[in-house]
Amino acid sequence: MGFVVYPNSWTATMVSLDNQGMWNLRSAIWERQYLGQQLYLRVWNAQRTAANEYDIPNNALLCGKALGHHP
Repeated sequence: MGFVVYPNSWTATMVSLDNQGMWNLRSAIWERQYLGQQLYLRVWNAQRTAANEYDIPNNALLCGKALGHHP
């Protein structure tokens, strides 16, 4: 799956996540990882197990409603 992102513009994407747990969506250009071109999202599952979900990394930068909700 590939996307074209234009500088100083918005890009909207739609993804289909086929199972529950924590997902990481990121740029495939590894040289640009330092720009923070990635995000974590969680597909809700009432039963939290290590088999289907890992914790968000401790060094993740949080924003919005997520601030203060992660140790």
